[in-house]
Amino acid sequence: MDVIKLQAKAEMFAALHEGSEILVLPNCWDAGNAKILADAGFPAIATTSAGIAFSHGHADGHIISREDMCAEISRCAAIVSIPLSADMEGGYGATPNDVAETVRQAIAAGAVGANIEDSIVANGQADA
Repeated sequence: MDVIKLQAKAEMFAALHEGSEILVLPNCWDAGNAKILADAGFPAIATTSAGIAFSHGHADGHIISREDMCAEISRCAAIVSIPLSADMEGGYGATPNDVAETVRQAIAAGAVGANIEDSIVANGQADA
């Protein structure tokens, strides 16, 4: 992802949080869906970790790998010109450094924001 374009998208995303309008972020689960939502006129979109997991044949809850999640985020971000925020499960790790690495990888994939679930992962299963 071009750093200049990503920075511009990040600034646009931040500005949308400061506007007088409520920011609605519809969720996409693949690049085709991301394009449909962008073409519908949404100023920004987000991914759904459950939707991406399901579309890859996995259950929700930290089952899809971080690498596969980031690969899908990359495909979604590449096809739209609007900001994309990424749902990154519970951060893919037990430590703050693990979660920071997950956010770095999401940004490298083209996301300008991320949300991390407040859950504890044990044996591949999340406790919400």
